[in-house]
Amino acid sequence: MPPLEQQVNPSQLPDTPPDAQLSKGTAVSKMLLETAGVYSFKPQQIAQAQPGETKESGVAAKQTVADFAGSLTAGVSGVVVYSLLNATTHGAAKAASIPLAMLAGGTTKYTVKTGVEHAILDEKHRTANASDLAWGAVDGLAGVVGSAVDQQVSKRYLSALGRNALGANISNDTAMEGAKVIVKNSGIEAIKHNVVRGMAGGAAGTFVWSAPRRVWENKDQFATNPGDAVATTASQMAQDVAFGSLFGGALTGTGTALFRGRQIAGELGAKIRSEDKVMRIDGRFMGDFHSNLDQLPYMKSALDKLNAQSYAKGTPSSFDITGDALSGHVNFAFTKGGQVEYETLIDMQARKIILGNHEHDAAGGLFDVPRWGKMMRPILEKNPNVSVINSNLDVSAYPEYHGLTKPYVIEEVMAPWGKTKVATIGLTTEEGAVGAIKYHDAEQTAIAAIKDLNSQGIKHIVLDTHIGLGEDLKLAKALIRENLPVSRIQGGHSHSITPVPIWVGPEKGFIGRGIDRLLGKPVGGNFEIPIMHAGSGGRWLGNFQSAINMDGTANRYFTRGNLVPITPELGADERVALAIKNALPERNALTEETYGAMAIGNYSARGLRVKETALGNLVSDAIRTGLKPQLGDDLIVMTHSGGIRDQIVAGKPLTRLDIANMVMNAGKREGEIKELVNVKMTGSQIIQGLEYGVRDLHTPTKPTVAQRLGQLFFPNADEMPQDLSGNFVQVSGLKYSIDLAGVPWRPGSLGGRINNVKVQAADVSFSPIELDKTYNVVTRQHPVHKWTKAGLFGPDRTLEDVAKEIQMQPVPVSQVDLIAQYIAGKQLDPKTFSAVEGRITNNTQTVRKLPIKVGVSVVAQPAVRAVEDNIERK
Repeated sequence: MPPLEQQVNPSQLPDTPPDAQLSKGTAVSKMLLETAGVYSFKPQQIAQAQPGETKESGVAAKQTVADFAGSLTAGVSGVVVYSLLNATTHGAAKAASIPLAMLAGGTTKYTVKTGVEHAILDEKHRTANASDLAWGAVDGLAGVVGSAVDQQVSKRYLSALGRNALGANISNDTAMEGAKVIVKNSGIEAIKHNVVRGMAGGAAGTFVWSAPRRVWENKDQFATNPGDAVATTASQMAQDVAFGSLFGGALTGTGTALFRGRQIAGELGAKIRSEDKVMRIDGRFMGDFHSNLDQLPYMKSALDKLNAQSYAKGTPSSFDITGDALSGHVNFAFTKGGQVEYETLIDMQARKIILGNHEHDAAGGLFDVPRWGKMMRPILEKNPNVSVINSNLDVSAYPEYHGLTKPYVIEEVMAPWGKTKVATIGLTTEEGAVGAIKYHDAEQTAIAAIKDLNSQGIKHIVLDTHIGLGEDLKLAKALIRENLPVSRIQGGHSHSITPVPIWVGPEKGFIGRGIDRLLGKPVGGNFEIPIMHAGSGGRWLGNFQSAINMDGTANRYFTRGNLVPITPELGADERVALAIKNALPERNALTEETYGAMAIGNYSARGLRVKETALGNLVSDAIRTGLKPQLGDDLIVMTHSGGIRDQIVAGKPLTRLDIANMVMNAGKREGEIKELVNVKMTGSQIIQGLEYGVRDLHTPTKPTVAQRLGQLFFPNADEMPQDLSGNFVQVSGLKYSIDLAGVPWRPGSLGGRINNVKVQAADVSFSPIELDKTYNVVTRQHPVHKWTKAGLFGPDRTLEDVAKEIQMQPVPVSQVDLIAQYIAGKQLDPKTFSAVEGRITNNTQTVRKLPIKVGVSVVAQPAVRAVEDNIERK
């Protein structure tokens, strides 16, 4: 509307129709009309506001505040009651959660509105009455529905986001895990995600409130003209929902922008700012490849495309192998101890290779450390530009390794400030210290190596690691505390998937560091370190587009990264495909041996390292069933979960190649028959073996009441990613329970996480295990080696010594043959055949997850109502 001094004489204004003659407006339509100056819902007989009108306007505003407070708290209380009841009750009590949430909403609205009105309004202006109990119940239900829709839409959005980043053919769990990494590390993606969920929640909550309100308002019209009433109500509801959706999205978007404004501004600024002051390096990498050669023809196509893009930009690029290039796949039995894998990868321009914990596996049996050195020497002599980087494994006990590895590699690249030396350090997990190899702490080794390089004037450093994502995060924090920048960490070992870089920053903010500085404490660095992992099996290629500042730190907003899904859609490089085919004629012949068996449901490998699974049961039952005639009906099978490498896919006739892919070190019978051993273990030793398998699993914390209530409003605190080892034991002929609240196993103790262990007798009944009794057990050699090295049989014991004590004897039978005999001629249904039946139970007392949290969009519906009522009152 024009300013007051420009308004026409009141006598010239058109008559304002009385309210009774107006169709019932909505919040949206009234606001739009008044804003545009087309129509005023205020009396127009006078052009200037009178003192009485200002006073009445103030009363209306206070009434609106009281009603808004009542509606908002009603919605929140509805969510709180609904969630807590669903998380703590069962059966019929759960069914009462909605009515009780509505009751809570009604009671809360009446109480809060009454209290606010008593605080800010005179008695004659108070409007709280019994109807607020009813409308509060609606508000409570609206809060529940809005929050539930908010979170369901969030899950769907994240699932789609994860699949867009990692490929369409991934599991929902993988998609969700990947998407959470994306929204946590990208402010722009976070705001998009929150706006979408806020709009959905705001629309849903407003719809629940709008429907009864508009029907009630139009009840007279429903009585006289139902058709027009339906149209009027639908129009009003559509506008209410539209406003609620916009308000919900705006609110969540604004909240995200406030909390992550610096990050969002940095990301947006990087799109327009010049990169002429950062050094660019495009680092491609792959870890935990595990001999999955069939992926390489497609990966070669992806690499060629990416390298061409880097070349066109004038950006140097590299292709690094971050450990475990070998073993874990049937191919390893046919590749001459890894020769085919390395020759192919080097042909694909791999120039830096680090050791993992499977490089020394033998194609059948335990491990063979000298084999790797003998196999690699001629390859490295033929390719002097390739380096094996190893800074923390002492391999000096093996002459085959002499001169093969380096603690770091230094290269020279062009930067905006001139030629610059860039060093790459290689770090490996303690699990790589097999045989006479000695392990040095990865964190301390990295700190020493970086200081050494810095003393040489080299401050641009990359870490290639094979220690797991959880350990990488700890390492990054340690380097920041020591003020030792690295430009990126690209890792492996935990098979983790990071579709974008995970950024690790200082543990304390500006104020905390300032206080430490005043107190004379170490302050550490004020920079961030990006970390990426690329899953396993060559399913993804890591593409780390590093932007490095002159001081060696990573530039947060110019650094980018993604995982490229390696799928047939990329097209196979024909030369690589032909080379692999020609190298594996024996492997290809495994598809010709079939057993008349097919799965009608997937036997997933997911969960093998933390719980009982149908796949773990199938493998264990097959071994026990096949060996009982030879070793006795009292046989116990303890299957090292790390030895089960792949799932059984439904809908295809199973071949020997499928089964060989499922178990470790399979492919050739002469290797397969070296895997299993028969040992005599005491009940105490069996329990300790089970304890060893769960010692590293996270202990869930039971939240306090305050924390539980806090979970209703705020996301749970992020936990450190869990690097799951393959030590968890799947069983047959044995039952046990887990309580992760117990004391984890350590050398010299029994541990306190395993209980209720029972052994199956020849008559199939179960009885409690006896600590001092000796039992008949079959397992693989690998867990026996790990138990020995960890001190399960006592300190400083050798494998040879332990083998005598437990009467370890080889079982020259192939696991592949045992599984084939077990499944022959059967339709395999994971729900009935070797199904999960409770042989491993987790009795850890945990608090059930809350079904929904209070969504920010819960404010949208009270806001719509507040605007509507405020206009009505005015």
